[in-house]
Amino acid sequence: MSHSLMRDFLHSLYSLDREGSVMKKNIGAADRMIRLGIGTLLVAVSIYVAWQINPWLGLIPLIIGAFLVYEAALGWCALYALLGKNTCPISER
Repeated sequence: MSHSLMRDFLHSLYSLDREGSVMKKNIGAADRMIRLGIGTLLVAVSIYVAWQINPWLGLIPLIIGAFLVYEAALGWCALYALLGKNTCPISER
């Protein structure tokens, strides 16, 4: 998948909150790519750890990695929202 297709895919994803409104993005493109990369790496590490060392020990990096990929896909971070932090430029929100 090319970089522009991946960027367009990530920009097009939104999540609905309980009232049915779209959550405002608060993670910028660079932050999302970093989360996606680290999340993917952690999922790969979890597969290796589960296969080679201990299946239960592989759950820790799997959960963290899957959550980072989820945040990257949505472009929204609950912790950032709680802290009032925003790395997303105004034009992307």
